[in-house]
Amino acid sequence: MKIAIYDFDGTLYRKKTMNEFSKFYFKKHPAKFIYILIQFYAKFLYSIKLIGRKRFKEIYLSFFEKIKPADLKDLIKEFWEREYPVNFRSELLRQIEKLRIQNVKILCVSSTPEIFIKGISNRIFLDKVIATKFVQKEKKYVIEGEDCRGSEKIRRIKEEFDLNNSSVIVAYSDNLDDLPLIQMAKHSFMY
Repeated sequence: MKIAIYDFDGTLYRKKTMNEFSKFYFKKHPAKFIYILIQFYAKFLYSIKLIGRKRFKEIYLSFFEKIKPADLKDLIKEFWEREYPVNFRSELLRQIEKLRIQNVKILCVSSTPEIFIKGISNRIFLDKVIATKFVQKEKKYVIEGEDCRGSEKIRRIKEEFDLNNSSVIVAYSDNLDDLPLIQMAKHSFMY
């Protein structure tokens, strides 16, 4: 099996999903603006290394706790309707279409929370999304497992695919943390 791997934020999608979705949400719900202070606090704690990336994301997206799951799904759908296709790399979307014709399996492997990418995956023809698992537990959203970044991406790909019987023909990313992922591919590109 031939596989093509794409990172999401900064690669397929030109922007950072968590930031852009937050802006979108707070414009729709200005009364929830207080959460921006929580987001700044989380960024500060992360920047001085008092919390890790996983905890940062949980705090940053803590405003999700006030949103019913069905409403969140609708909000994500509305968000992508505004963002697609204008904020996606058209050259990569065209390449995905060509690779699918050649029966190449299209993977998106990203640290972006899976809940966001799954909301757009059908529209951009992704066969599989491997991303940070952001799930609701007891009315709180938490990251299940590890943040899907760096070596965790490789571990998760190997969990899903037998790489002895597969060939990663191309990989795209914008982040040096993805160097192990990039090195797996016959051809690789950094944005």
